[in-house]
Amino acid sequence: MSASPSKVLVVDDEPKIRQILASYLGQDGFDVMEAADGETALEMIGTDPDVVILDIQLPGLDGIEVLRRLRTSSDVPVILLTARAEEADRLIGLSVGADDYVTKPFSAKEVVLRVKALLRRTARSVGQPSDVALFDGLSFNGGSRAVNVDGAEGPHCPRIRPARSSHRRRRTSAEPG
Repeated sequence: MSASPSKVLVVDDEPKIRQILASYLGQDGFDVMEAADGETALEMIGTDPDVVILDIQLPGLDGIEVLRRLRTSSDVPVILLTARAEEADRLIGLSVGADDYVTKPFSAKEVVLRVKALLRRTARSVGQPSDVALFDGLSFNGGSRAVNVDGAEGPHCPRIRPARSSHRRRRTSAEPG
């Protein structure tokens, strides 16, 4: 049984840009949803996309306001897509909660690769099944540090650290000892 395709929400008021991104993402196996404005984008967040590609210059609610509202309830990865290339614009977008920033004109292939990179990083940060250690009646999720005892969640374990490598760095004769 294969995993379901990752969902990407593309939000841009330009139909041609939505079409190009949907085509490239679709060819790469993504399930693509589209929105032409900020209000529709916020409504579509309820469909739980895995990544959002969000234009800043939208009619009605602009992309920055959409991102602000989105961050009150979701940590879905967001790539801002915009014609604004000034450093101040990038800093605002990233400080509001964007995970990446792509300026127009852009390479659709690059955007697809950025989506894949975000999904890889997101998957590692939330803890995958391989990060879960199971013992008789006890499970520990290394990603979230959640502990379950007989199915009931216990407190998180901030003191538990990942195991260190058994390889120790050897001193060379030139290093003080």
